[in-house]
Amino acid sequence: MRALNVAALAGLALCGSASAAEFAMMETAQRINQGTFKLSGFPVVIDRDDEDDDPETGFAVGLGYGLPYDLDAEVQVAAYEDGTFLGGDLEWNAWRRERMAFSIGGGVHGADLEKSGSLVGVDGTLIFSYSPIERLALSAAFDAAYDDVNDRDASAPADTRFPIDGQYETYYAVPGISFLLTRNIDLLAEVGVGLNSDADDYVSAGASWYFRPN
Repeated sequence: MRALNVAALAGLALCGSASAAEFAMMETAQRINQGTFKLSGFPVVIDRDDEDDDPETGFAVGLGYGLPYDLDAEVQVAAYEDGTFLGGDLEWNAWRRERMAFSIGGGVHGADLEKSGSLVGVDGTLIFSYSPIERLALSAAFDAAYDDVNDRDASAPADTRFPIDGQYETYYAVPGISFLLTRNIDLLAEVGVGLNSDADDYVSAGASWYFRPN
């Protein structure tokens, strides 16, 4: 059963996100400890690579929980001028050795595009992290996603993320850094570099708070 779960996650991670740009990843390969919650909040600034020099900004919040068997789950909501995005994913900490860790994640997401239309999609992520010193983690990630956009009409701006109905694939390389400020507060920052024409570059920075309910 464990092998089947690993294979399913690996396959999803390699499939063809709005999630990378809209939610950002904002995490290392280290899993959330079992029974612990993670509350995250961060702004996301996206370069839509159009004639308008002004980037698009939004804000995302997430709630995660540590599960058994080196798994953790997280849901996220991101709000932008042109829509509200909702997503969820499952991450497996596949390998750890001293200062290094590797994880595989996959999930689903959807959006209500306020300028008309909606989308549904799947996404997957591979993350490698290295801790050169205590409290500091450097990460390198690959994110891929597939989105199906429906019911777009002429009112949708031509320079928006999803201008017309259809299928979109996005691929990202994401370097990141994390610093454990206190035992329960983690500061994170990352840059998403789009690897294909549908993927817009982005930058994000924020914080995560880890806690256990009484």
